[in-house]
Amino acid sequence: MDAAHLHLLLNHLPILGTIIGSVLLAYGLVRQQTDVQKASLGLLVVAGLMAIPVYLTGEGAEDAVEAVVQNAEAFIEPHEAAGSVALWAGIATGVLAGLALV
Repeated sequence: MDAAHLHLLLNHLPILGTIIGSVLLAYGLVRQQTDVQKASLGLLVVAGLMAIPVYLTGEGAEDAVEAVVQNAEAFIEPHEAAGSVALWAGIATGVLAGLALV
């Protein structure tokens, strides 16, 4: 499995983890269920941590795409910039969720 495949495999985890964790957190807050709140915060921490390997495998995926597609740089650069923002947003979410757990 190369970096492009690993990037494609992993990139769904932080996105879906953040969505599911946020929905569960909202449910836990509305229903005042502490266990659901803690579980959702834990999921948000894991989703934030998963943003790191997704970002790190992006460079290898970029190299693989550029080897196959001409002028791929025009499409990859905005994706890479969005990935950088998503990385820091994921890390911030994970850290805040971790602090809320403590």
